[in-house]
Amino acid sequence: MDLTLIRHSRSTTNAQNLISGAGFDAPLSPDGVAYARAVSEVFDEQKFDAVFASPLQRALETAEILTKGKWEIATDPRVEEMHFGQWESQDPDPLRLQYPDAFDYMGMLNKNFSQYAHEAESYDDLVHRVADFVADLKQDYPDKKKCW
Repeated sequence: MDLTLIRHSRSTTNAQNLISGAGFDAPLSPDGVAYARAVSEVFDEQKFDAVFASPLQRALETAEILTKGKWEIATDPRVEEMHFGQWESQDPDPLRLQYPDAFDYMGMLNKNFSQYAHEAESYDDLVHRVADFVADLKQDYPDKKKCW
């Protein structure tokens, strides 16, 4: 099976440069909607046999735009973004100063962040839930060639 992964378009929290994961269900920003619509013009949704999305509105809205409303989109919380716990919707700049070892050289969160962000999901937990989804996908859709 071929599996294509597509990240949601730009959300309102992305536009504000805030930490944004599964704990905050931000919608697409106007720029994000416009970008997804532009991409949908050159995106061939007919090349796929099944479509899955996170139940978060930004992911579901992106999938609906890219499929041009022609597909039933199955949602599954196992493909949600990472849960950032108490760091959800926070400005990362003060956190970078306070917890420098929680960020990589590009300023992105690394695996250490979950030591400081209470109720956050670890990278290992993320990998396990997504791997569980992929295993079920292989079992439940063995005849499907391309899924996203």
